[in-house]
Amino acid sequence: MLKMMQYKLSSIPLWRKILFIIVIVAFVFIDVKGYQGFELTLLEFIVFHFNDSKTIDYFYLIIIMIISADIYNGAQNPYEDMLILKNGGRKKWFIYISIYTALASFGIICIYLLVACILGFSSGFLGLHLGAYLTELKNLNSILIIGEIVMLAGLRIWFLNMLIMSINLFCMNSPMGFLAAFIISIIDMFIYEAFDIMEPWGIMPLEHTRIIYTEAVAPAVDQFVRFPVGYSVLYWAIGILTFVVISYRAILRKEFLIKNVKY
Repeated sequence: MLKMMQYKLSSIPLWRKILFIIVIVAFVFIDVKGYQGFELTLLEFIVFHFNDSKTIDYFYLIIIMIISADIYNGAQNPYEDMLILKNGGRKKWFIYISIYTALASFGIICIYLLVACILGFSSGFLGLHLGAYLTELKNLNSILIIGEIVMLAGLRIWFLNMLIMSINLFCMNSPMGFLAAFIISIIDMFIYEAFDIMEPWGIMPLEHTRIIYTEAVAPAVDQFVRFPVGYSVLYWAIGILTFVVISYRAILRKEFLIKNVKY
C-alpha cells in the first residue's frame, strides 16, 4: 500500500503541486485583504474564510481539479490499470485507492488550513479565541472549532473525489467525473436564490460543510443555529459509502486493460 501511495503522490507533476500552493496563497491573500478592515482574531478569520460559500463551492473544486481529480484516470495514464495487477487484484487495489483518496482529501484541507493560518497571522489576525463575532460558536473551544472545519471540509472533498473516481470508472475510461462535481457545486451555490427558497432545507452539501448556520433567501437572525455537526458527519458518511459501493461494483465488472468498451 505504501508503494502505491508513493507512486500516486510522485505521479502528480511538480508544476501542479506548485500551482496548488500558489493558488491557495493567492485566494487566502485576497480574503486577508478583504477582512483587514475588521478587528478579527485569527480564529475568526479562519472560520469566516473556510465557511464562505465561495471557498466551499468554488475554491475546493479548483484545488481538487489541480491535485486529485485524476485519482483514477485510465484514459490519461494506462499504468493506472496495471496497478491492479501489481497490487494483487481488484479488491486490494480498491482498498488501497480508497485509503489514498481519504488521506489525499484530508491532506489537501490540512495544507490549505496551514497556509491560511500563516498568512492570517502574518497579516495581523492574532489569537485563537472568538471576539465580537460568531456568537453561535461561543460554547465551543478553538480546537473543536478548527477540528470541525477540517473534518467537514475533508469529508466534502473525499465525497467529491469518490464521486469523480466512480464516474471516471463508468465512463469508458473518459475522465468525466469532474463535470459532475462542478454541477453539484453550482447547484449548491445557487439553488435557494434560483427558486426563491426562504429557509434552508438542511440537505444541501453547503449546509453540511459549514460549521455555522447557512441562510437561504431569508437572512439569518440571532436565534437561528446550525443543526448538530453529527448529522453532517452522517450525511457525508452515507454519501461517501454510496460512491464506495458504486466504485467497487464498477471495478469488479470493468475490463481495465480494454479501452472504450461499454458494460
